[in-house]
Amino acid sequence: MLLTLNPITFIDKNLFLHADQMQNKMKNYLVRLGRYLFILLILVFILIIVTNLGKQISYKDIFRSLLGTSRIRIFLIIAGAYALIYPFLVFGKKERYLNGSFEKNRTGLLKAFEEQNYVLAKESETKLEFRKKSGFSKFMLFGQDKIEVDISGNPIIIDGLRKELQRLNVSLDMNLLNRE
Repeated sequence: MLLTLNPITFIDKNLFLHADQMQNKMKNYLVRLGRYLFILLILVFILIIVTNLGKQISYKDIFRSLLGTSRIRIFLIIAGAYALIYPFLVFGKKERYLNGSFEKNRTGLLKAFEEQNYVLAKESETKLEFRKKSGFSKFMLFGQDKIEVDISGNPIIIDGLRKELQRLNVSLDMNLLNRE
């Protein structure tokens, strides 16, 4: 008897799912990197303008002299290196175990986000996306106010700014542990 093998059976069906997740992670990283670099360059530009307001030098001469010096090159290299590691330092994921199912803990979870001034922006079967309510908060966080909650299993996975994740963790403790 001749044994025939189908090559499709040897491919892990989760391989495509993992590739898609990696692509989303890289996309998030690049967006965060680009935003931070853009904001950093704007701040440097504003600093240069403010420090030279009273001088009678044209801005073309200022930028020519800055780009010609080794100080600005070193500064730009350091700023670029920091911008490359910034997303790894500031953003993170936190696993949070629930007592029971998500549906049972949904009101406590939504209340915790509401206490931290977040509003539910998008909802799907496996993910919730929260954004800050106030426009000023969004501006201060440079538009990186999104927190995603993967509710597909237990533990739930919360992804966003580390500082905000820590605040949410305390609020979740209060709301999930003190429910009736």
